[in-house]
Amino acid sequence: VCLQYGGNQGIGNRLNGSARSYYLLDSIGLDSAQMGSLSGFAGIPWQLKSLFGLLSDTLPIDGYHRSPYMMIGGTIGMAANAVLAFAPPGVIGYYAAALLFLACNLNVALADVMIDATVAEQTKRRPELGAELQALCWGAL
Repeated sequence: VCLQYGGNQGIGNRLNGSARSYYLLDSIGLDSAQMGSLSGFAGIPWQLKSLFGLLSDTLPIDGYHRSPYMMIGGTIGMAANAVLAFAPPGVIGYYAAALLFLACNLNVALADVMIDATVAEQTKRRPELGAELQALCWGAL
């Protein structure tokens, strides 16, 4: 919980967002209107969180409901960040950058859904710890 909310969502997503602005404006040379539309497109995974939750609940992978989805999202996100970090300037265009940043957001949004589902399951098992689990989630941010 702390790694997802504190590390991935709290620090990682903020750093990625700051770097994205500089990268899109300076390296790719987008204007602010293009950057806004690209950021809106890249944010689509956050709008699909309920679909990810439904998918993981109804379609387990190898008998597991959460872990494989976190691994898939993490792998996609790490690959996208690696391409963004190591590609020479000028190689990545507007559409490629949009897809790569969408993949970065998929990493964080998918993990967020899986952790939320795990917290909900644990709260059902131990209702007396529900408030503490929610406090841990929000406190880690």
